[in-house]
Amino acid sequence: MAEKGKAGNLAEFDHSQVDQSKKVEGYIPDLEWSIEEEKRLVRLLDTRIFPWVLLTTFILNIDRTNLSNALTNNMPHDLGMSINEINTGTLLFSIVFTIFAFPSNVAVKKWHATYWISFLMFSWGVVTWCHALIHDISGFLSVRVFLAATEAGFIPACLYYLSLYYKTHELGSRLAWFWGFQSLASAISSIMSFGILQMAGIGGLEGWKWLFLIDGLLTNVVAVLTALYLPISPFKTKGLLRGRKPWFTEREAQILVTRLIRDDPVKIEQSKPVSLQDIRETFTDVRLWIHVITPHLCSIPRLVLTTHSLSIRPSIIKSLGFDTYTSNALTVPAYILSLVISVAHNYYSDRYGNRAYHCVAQIALAIIGYVCLQALPDNTNKWGLYVVVIITLAAYSWHALQVAWVTENMAPMGKRSLAMGAIIAAANIAGVPGSQIYRADDQPRFHRGNWINIALLTAASVLFLCLRAYYVRVNRKREEIWSAMTDSERQHYRDTTEDRGNNRLDFRFSI
Repeated sequence: MAEKGKAGNLAEFDHSQVDQSKKVEGYIPDLEWSIEEEKRLVRLLDTRIFPWVLLTTFILNIDRTNLSNALTNNMPHDLGMSINEINTGTLLFSIVFTIFAFPSNVAVKKWHATYWISFLMFSWGVVTWCHALIHDISGFLSVRVFLAATEAGFIPACLYYLSLYYKTHELGSRLAWFWGFQSLASAISSIMSFGILQMAGIGGLEGWKWLFLIDGLLTNVVAVLTALYLPISPFKTKGLLRGRKPWFTEREAQILVTRLIRDDPVKIEQSKPVSLQDIRETFTDVRLWIHVITPHLCSIPRLVLTTHSLSIRPSIIKSLGFDTYTSNALTVPAYILSLVISVAHNYYSDRYGNRAYHCVAQIALAIIGYVCLQALPDNTNKWGLYVVVIITLAAYSWHALQVAWVTENMAPMGKRSLAMGAIIAAANIAGVPGSQIYRADDQPRFHRGNWINIALLTAASVLFLCLRAYYVRVNRKREEIWSAMTDSERQHYRDTTEDRGNNRLDFRFSI
């Protein structure tokens, strides 16, 4: 049985919703295909393209978490740094990261995502191994600034690249794997660090310098291979690493392109540059600002416990009474648990079509973890404290859900691209206030900092629920108006309206 696809989150699909003046290679308005054909092509995407994207994000988090592991290996002592000076590095990193995250999706449309991703990876790989050359605080601050500039555009570029191949409802579960693989990378990074840090003295280098050197060179290798492997379109899949035979026939490539545009007509504008109107509509959309504020509030506690803040995951576990190498190894369960929770959570969110409640459920788990950290007495068995810390660290799969939610609710394409940059920037600028929450005078249990984290997470939960209530109300009003219109009135609206994207009457928000 042939299937022509759906219009995604639009109330109805009509070819008039697609701007036929836009010429996209492979888009065939009247193309038909079977459900089995489409499922087989999605499986090909999942086995040929998606695993390599996971590899790139895996490498990203290997490089992100190496600082937290290095800090347990005398790096602060060797460079003459205190915890407050590490916070300064985090502050600079977050500011620079935010500045460079915004223009990334502008650049990715000028230089194709494949090459932009490869360029960014190679650049931060060089900066990573340059950590092995520093000898003082100024050197540390310099490499953190350059690392922020080179890493900032990577995730927006990957999200854009995945949107070139996957439908909206297919993206959520894959983003769970995307961020979940970062957790897996963090786990493996801890295991790698356990061995690499013991190379101290070889070649006259400290163990933490070997860690940055090896991670950086590994990134350079994967960056080059990425440029050779990831195809720039379904029609251009032959290559040195991809093989002489195309991955898709011409018909299959046409199906891959056409199904995306039928699912989400705004994707006809994938190659269209961001306009001034897109910028104006993005920054005046109150709904987006709420989406920006919530990940910012949630990310402050998250970044306090991860590599862009105090680089504290191993350090917090070390404060429970474990030695350096054991502290690194004991972070592994948190990362594995985070991966499992993220994938399961996003699966059920996709299945039941509810983003807000699943985000709040994850935040609630983190709140429970912080409350337990506060309630347990100082003489609690270190293994009991360890379990609570692990659960708290693992409760952050809401981020993939939030990104999927924004992707579904922002249109047209230019606005969606800018929104992605805004969400990533908001999450990472959280490192600025986050770097000041866990202070040296609050060690080792950080009680004051934990209360701040609880308050921030509670506020974010309230905002998520308010945003959901708003979307439900708008959808209901639009549906009432749309249902009352005749077919000719609906067509007249489509032909004459100046409303764009998610301001259209026939647009329905995901909740």
